[in-house]
Amino acid sequence: MEIRQRVVGGVAVIDVVGRMVLGERANDTLFRNAVTEQLTACQGQLVVTLAQVTQVDTSGLTALVTAHLSAAKRGGALKLADPIKRVRELLDITRLNTLFTVFDSDAEAIASFSK
Repeated sequence: MEIRQRVVGGVAVIDVVGRMVLGERANDTLFRNAVTEQLTACQGQLVVTLAQVTQVDTSGLTALVTAHLSAAKRGGALKLADPIKRVRELLDITRLNTLFTVFDSDAEAIASFSK
């Protein structure tokens, strides 16, 4: 898994590339550290872009839920952007689509923070 970080209009954006799966501990730590860093820098406003995520399992879902809770504790929010079809279906099946706000693009997710 690769993590790319950027800030757009005061909103932190983490682009995840690759697999968010169990057994890749370095990836868990990498994602967690990126989330903590970006939440601190951008006062809790975070978008996680999933357009290039090829696989997510329960470990990856747990990482996203944990990041969501971290943002909420800081008075912010985590929004998901552009998940591939398989990831979107997984969010639907697990009913996590009721927890996360999911957007079709990172631009839409970023803009939602200014509303």
